[in-house]
Order: sequence, then C-alpha cells, then structure tokens
Amino acid sequence: MANRRHRRFLNPTEVMSCLMQENEARQIAIAIEHLIEGTLPADQLEFLERMLLEDSEARALFLDLTQTHAHLRREIPRLQVGEYEWPTVVSRKEQRSSTWYSAIVAACVVVAAMFFWLAQEPQAAKQQAIAELVRCDDATWGASTLATEIGLPLGPGRMRLEQGRAILRFKSGAKVFLGGQTDLELRDELTAVLHSGTVIVEAPESAHGFAVHTPSAIAIDHGTKFAISVDRARDISHLQVLDGEVEIRHPNSGKATMLIKGEAVTATQQAVSEKTAAELSEFYVARSEENNVPLNSIRITTAMGRDATIVKSNAPQLTDPALILVKNCPNEYRRKGYLAFDLSLVKGLHYNHAKLILTLQSSKFSHPTEEPDARFTVYGITAESLDDWRREDLRWDNAPANLDGADEVDETVTQKLGEFEIPAGRDSGQVVLESKGLTDFLKSDTNGIVTLIIVRNNLQVSPFSSPTTFASRRHPTQLPPTLEFELEP
Repeated sequence: MANRRHRRFLNPTEVMSCLMQENEARQIAIAIEHLIEGTLPADQLEFLERMLLEDSEARALFLDLTQTHAHLRREIPRLQVGEYEWPTVVSRKEQRSSTWYSAIVAACVVVAAMFFWLAQEPQAAKQQAIAELVRCDDATWGASTLATEIGLPLGPGRMRLEQGRAILRFKSGAKVFLGGQTDLELRDELTAVLHSGTVIVEAPESAHGFAVHTPSAIAIDHGTKFAISVDRARDISHLQVLDGEVEIRHPNSGKATMLIKGEAVTATQQAVSEKTAAELSEFYVARSEENNVPLNSIRITTAMGRDATIVKSNAPQLTDPALILVKNCPNEYRRKGYLAFDLSLVKGLHYNHAKLILTLQSSKFSHPTEEPDARFTVYGITAESLDDWRREDLRWDNAPANLDGADEVDETVTQKLGEFEIPAGRDSGQVVLESKGLTDFLKSDTNGIVTLIIVRNNLQVSPFSSPTTFASRRHPTQLPPTLEFELEP
C-alpha cells in the first residue's frame, strides 16, 4: 500500500484485451482502493465503471474488497483494544453463488460513488455562484472574467458590456439591468461595483441592503429601484431613485444621505451634491465622452486624405481597401500602415493638444490565436517632399521612409511620435495616441499634408497570427483614422 502512488494504471484498451487475468485483477484492485480512499482519477473511474458493468468477476472482486474494507472500519475500535475475533473466511466461490445479488449491489455502489465523485466540483461551483445572466439583447461583450452565456452560474468577477443590453439576477433576488458601455464587477450576492457606464437596480425585500459601489460613492438599497451611472474619466457618479428609497454614502467625507423617489445626487471624490428633484421619465447618464467631439475641438480624418497598407509580398489578397493592417513577422506577410492627413482645415487655428484615434475592426483576417499584448509605434515623416504618395502606387519597395524590417523606418527622415498598446485578443473599440511629440509634429508642418506610419514593435508568435486591423477611409461604417485638435479658447 505504501507504494500505490507510484503504480501505473493500464489504459482501458490494455486491460480489456486480457480480461480478468492476474495482472488485470491487480489493476482493478488498485482502482478500487483509490475509489474507497477518494483518490481515483476521473478517467480511471470511467474504466472501473465499465469493467463492473461488463464483467461478473470484476463485480465479485469489487464486492470482496469493499466488504473487507467496511468490516475493517467497523472493527478498528476492537483492534485497538485487542478484542477482535477473526471472522469465518467465506470463499469467493460461495460468494459467487449469488452473482446476481453481487452485481446489483456493486453497480449501486459504483453509481453512488460516481455521483458523489463527479458532483463534488459542480457542487462547490454552485455554492460559489452569486448571480446568473438571464437576458441579453444585441449584447456585445468586451474582455470579461465571467461567462456571458444566458443561464450559466456566475461567481465573483467582472463583466464588460460594449453595446446592447443585459440583465443579471443575483441570488439575493436583486436584478441589475446593464446598457451600453458598462463595466460591472460582481463581488457577492449583495454587492456589485460599477466601474463605468450605467445600471438600473431593482431590489426586492430579499435583497434589502444590496449595495453598488462606485469610485466616488456607495448606493445602498432600502427596498427600491434606482439608476446609477459612472463617468470614469472624471470619477463622477450620478444616482437617481426611481422608486422607494436609497442611502448614498460618501467614503471620503463620511457623509450619508437618504434619497426618496424622484430625488438625485451627483458624487465626486470630494463631496456629494445637494439633493435635487428629477424628472422620472428619464435620468442623466454619465458616460465617458471619448466618442464625442468636445465643443472646442475639430476633427480631421483620412477621408479627406489618404491611407494604405503595404505588405512585403505586395500580394493584393493580403490587403483590404476597407482596412489598415499591421503585422510583425519574419516572412512576406509583414505589413505597415500609412496615413496622410490634409491639415488645411486647421490652418491658422491655434491648438494646444492633438491626438490620433484609430478604430479596431474585426475582419476576415482575424482569427483566434495565442499572442501577447501588441505594442505599436507611430512615426511622422519629416521630409515633406515624401508626402506626395498615392495609395494605388504604394508598394513595399517604394513606400516613403520604409525599411525592410517590420518595425523599422528610415530615422533620417522620420520622427517618433509615440507608442500605444492593444491587449491580446481585443479587436474592437478605439485606441488613442496622445503625446507632445504628435502635437509638436503637426504644428511644425508647412505644406498642409502630414504622413504617419504605424508599425508593430513586438514580433508575433507565429507567422500565421492575425494582423491588427484598423478601419480605413473606405470602411462603410467605422470611424476612419482621425486627428482631433483641441483648440485654444
């Protein structure tokens, strides 16, 4: 017994080929021993079940060993005080006289053991479940740590809804409605954390005390329905009571306020505003303004300029007019992106800040792959004579400032403007590059045209890995590459 951990199980095919021979009996005995002690692997459990169902001698052996084990467990106290009397030994032949009874008993024991064994992990998972997703309407999910399929139990974790609507039901009975771009963390059956976006909470009596934490406040239910939204960029939370009453606590000041139906407050890191009466027909949604153009800004896209992809092989099937593709690999599939912007719209305007906005877009080139986070660099061409290029004529060997390496450009005629990173697996949403280098480069332009080059810095794991794809000026629905200028007052 001391060496049982070092014993190797035969696979089912090997055992079945020499049914109930001596070696096989030993293997079955080892499996039964592990089953009794609760250390039998799942694949060997399946093997043992099949043997017991198919072979009467296996069932007899199982009955022998389990009876002996049960008898010894019962007699342990007597063994310890020396009162044990050895029972009359019953031969296997006599036991087999009731084979049908042994088979039924053994099968029942095995089935019970299987259910007990296999139920352990699901039961443990069930005990940890705190909520479930009960509805999705045109929902698109971002990087989430929890399942996004309807009906599956959810434990603690984070869910990021990119668009559409979804409904969560907590074990406490609370319902949470998610909409639009919402980042929600589930902590337990009475606690959630809203990192950004908007949720509506319906909390029945069973969920009294259900709390939603935000970066600037905590909303605690007192039998009600309320809406809460978070503008993460400014760390502002807005809460409005739709029915019943809600307590809002401000962690930094220690202030607590009770709100009733129709009242609303706004919370920042510094304070909570005074209660105000709100129209119940709609409520304020404090969303990030990353997709909105501020009033003092102006945007220029490549729709008023040019954009293109160059690929080492110059093969047209490796590009798409609606996309800008970037890839770093050692073969002829490597690609770079070129953007040209017409700055005539901002000529004479004073701006103190500029940023580049790129829209990620899943495409026919996208497929599941194991890749690290992707790192990119954006260069600006400083030799203005090189700005005169046409998409139709652009090739790997004639593209301005291009060098053969996937992450290389001619540094004598370019300037590094900044870097950005895209998490592994992300293929939607927008990425933004903001830097003083970009703003200064645009301000220094004299011919009204600027050319930017996008390269990927880190080598991709496989030459068959997906390129990163951004929407181009020809994409039918997505925002093309964009420069946004923040004008001075």
